[in-house]
Amino acid sequence: MSTAFVTRTIRRAGISCGIALSFALPVGLAHSAPAPAPVPPPAQSAQAASSLTARTDLAVAPGAAEALAKSKGISVAAATARLAGQRSLGDLGLRVEASLKGRTGGSYLDADGRLVVTTVDAAGDSAAARSGAKAKRVRFTGSSLSAIVKRLDQEARTRGAGSVQGWFVDVPRNVVVVTSTAGATDQAGAHLLDLARSYGSKVSVEPGSADQAPRPTEWMVGGYGFLTATGGSCSVGFNTRDGANRNVVLTAGHCTKVAGNATRNGYLIGAMRTSDFPGSDHGTFWNSYPTYWQPSPSVYLWNNTYLTVRGTWNPPVGATICKSGITTGWTCGTVTAKDRTVTYPEGVITGLVQHNACVEPGDSGGSNISTNGYAVGVTSGASLIDKRWCRSRYGQPNISWYQPIAPALSANGLRLLVG
Repeated sequence: MSTAFVTRTIRRAGISCGIALSFALPVGLAHSAPAPAPVPPPAQSAQAASSLTARTDLAVAPGAAEALAKSKGISVAAATARLAGQRSLGDLGLRVEASLKGRTGGSYLDADGRLVVTTVDAAGDSAAARSGAKAKRVRFTGSSLSAIVKRLDQEARTRGAGSVQGWFVDVPRNVVVVTSTAGATDQAGAHLLDLARSYGSKVSVEPGSADQAPRPTEWMVGGYGFLTATGGSCSVGFNTRDGANRNVVLTAGHCTKVAGNATRNGYLIGAMRTSDFPGSDHGTFWNSYPTYWQPSPSVYLWNNTYLTVRGTWNPPVGATICKSGITTGWTCGTVTAKDRTVTYPEGVITGLVQHNACVEPGDSGGSNISTNGYAVGVTSGASLIDKRWCRSRYGQPNISWYQPIAPALSANGLRLLVG
């Protein structure tokens, strides 16, 4: 089946915006018609090649503070201060967790941006309070809940997950949440739900609609992106270097699964290098023409400005992160769960981070980053309406996932290019 390209104007719930969508029909990537033979890119002048890096570093990305202020009913100044302090609060939470030596259910940022450390005893309450965090008493340790997630992961890999859409530790609720398609009766799903329910109050089994089932955002177009060898489209995540100082592009694993060349605008970028999907969702391809495809330690904000990449971060639940991708551009949301397991049609994916920024086809593999420039991951997938639209277009909470950056870099032997 050949690749189909369409341009649509979206007019949903008062939204009117022209979006160019380019996607391969979901009939199996292996059967897509081959893309035209790529050609090496032309030589590029030093002035043009360096244009991306001539941007100003930003403490808090444009629009993020305004969006948070609007959603929380606070001033832009207060929102800016909250976003600027997220990293230090998140890191403090991890240090307090470590000091409690397992006597905690984890830490998170609450709706007011305050650091909350969960504890299981009075000594933990005191330790959390001394750090300046708000202590919250819970019943179960994070390690005991994570053990349940790992057990479900193991069972799903062995026997499949069927209609069970995914599971994760909900830190604020102190419970493992398991989501399953409502009304489904398949054997694999029923077996996994029986196992989940055997853990009693440590697990909450919750129904999900069939159209909420996770799907990788594979049939996507890149802007600052690329086309796969089969004509499928994805977004670029981050520029990296390997141990030999060669240029490598990090993206989603389902974007690089089929061997061949990555191209953009008909020009060759480089060959696919690695793919880990399913299981995880990270992949890489070579940038074989770095003098033309100038590697830049930056992320496009879709307003003619760029955010410099400063390093990596593992944000806590409750933190604000943003993503950049060709279809929905620059959208921001809140981390709602970590170490999330989802079951895509292709298999079980573990270790994802769930958030509520809008993600649609075309965004796969794109950059996920904090508002002050710390890389957190690459877009993996989303729960979509009609396999195409993010849920907020219909007045529903978005459900999206990214592959965390640290394990992706480690597994591929890469170091992040930073400004």
